[in-house]
Amino acid sequence: MELFPFWKRKKHAEVKKKEAWEDVRKWYLERFEKDVRLQELYPQSYQQLQKELSEEEWRVLKPAIDKQMKREGRKEKLLKHFDEDEILKHQYADIYVLLPNVVSDEGLQAYEDMVQDYEDRRVERNWCLAYLQSLPSLREKYAREYELLQKDLSEEEIRAVAVILSYEKVLLESLTGQYDAYVREMIETNYITGKVEKLYKGNIKSEELMCKYPEETEELIRYYGPEFDEFFFEKDGEPKYAEPEVLYKEKSSLRFKDMLFFKEFIERNHVFEQYEITDREYTTINAKLRCCHSPVSAGSGISGKYTEYSISYENFLLLKEQYPDKIAFYASQENSKGEDMRFILKFHPYLDQKEVRYTGLT
Repeated sequence: MELFPFWKRKKHAEVKKKEAWEDVRKWYLERFEKDVRLQELYPQSYQQLQKELSEEEWRVLKPAIDKQMKREGRKEKLLKHFDEDEILKHQYADIYVLLPNVVSDEGLQAYEDMVQDYEDRRVERNWCLAYLQSLPSLREKYAREYELLQKDLSEEEIRAVAVILSYEKVLLESLTGQYDAYVREMIETNYITGKVEKLYKGNIKSEELMCKYPEETEELIRYYGPEFDEFFFEKDGEPKYAEPEVLYKEKSSLRFKDMLFFKEFIERNHVFEQYEITDREYTTINAKLRCCHSPVSAGSGISGKYTEYSISYENFLLLKEQYPDKIAFYASQENSKGEDMRFILKFHPYLDQKEVRYTGLT
């Protein structure tokens, strides 16, 4: 026999439910009673909370108060942000004063958007300032822009300044990008003509170039400047592109006529350590030696180590002089593990080797 018939269980559940929302109502009421500001901002809610409410009335009131409390939480967060940032607080002193009295989500959102826009602009301004501060010569050259960046500029003004400051950066990035394509082209051309030379290659950021080689970089900019100016400036001296994004997109079409000057700069200053010697036989043999024991060709497991072989160009020339037929034969063969091992065993004293560890291969 049931201890609690269905109607009693239902009655018990209803009592518990009412007790639960009554506890929530009392909790909200306590918050209002402790904070006079809430009473002033939301007087109707405060009056309703003081009454004995039906379940239907509570269902209407609770979402409204939840929304108000959520809004107050956002206001507290924004006020705390102001208190932690004196510059921001000074910049928007009027908002800081008005913010506690905002009673609409639309009004609060407008203030949040204004602060976020300022933060975004400040990040861009600080990036520009840090860029100039890291390069004294540019700070001196762009003294006017440096002074402007001390102010709270509009987004359009910051973008205009950013375009002006990008002159050296875009020029040098265009040079290094074109140089990479130039090296690849020269390698293929030398393979066809049989010309052997050492071509340096690599990547370097424009800021690093200007920091490491300030005088040489200024010489580069003077040399390529007239040609670059036709791309960068209008006839009246104003930048052609108002948006940095458009400028960086358009620079891909820029082609400098003379890359030899930049190639000499790279070689003279030892900018890149990596290089390629345009000897097809040497390049082919070195590539085969490096790959012959790699996990992919050896069928190794998920992790481990292997010995990587290579040969210097000096030793290659010695072998080619002593064993021209064997060198030509090995360079002309398709990848063969047997041929690789025979070459390594025969010419082991001439080869360089290092232990390579790998993980994540299957």
